Amino acid sequence: EISILLDTMPGETSWDITLVHEDSRVANGDGLGTVVATNPEYSGGNVFFGGYEYKHDLCLKEGLYQFTIYDSTGNGICCVIIRGYYKVQLDGETIVEGGDFGYKETTTFSL
Repeated sequence: EISILLDTMPGETSWDITLVHEDSRVANGDGLGTVVATNPEYSGGNVFFGGYEYKHDLCLKEGLYQFTIYDSTGNGICCVIIRGYYKVQLDGETIVEGGDFGYKETTTFSL
């Protein structure tokens, strides 16, 4: 499951999960692979009323993955008015979490 609390500018945020191919190398979040999940288009949010929280259920097979979150203006989702965050969980256990990043943050994990 992916949980994400977006900041006041949700249209700046996107994410994807890539299945890393066995014959590629993973380096600095730029491994070669196949995108297996991506966010829907986010909208809404308001400077005065805060962000919205979204939850996405995913079914992934065993393998090596990269979760990458992007912010088109480079201010992440945590630190301007709303304290946004993202969290990737497997069976209730947190695999990846954060929110304070620039233009993108990539984390590699395996199932």
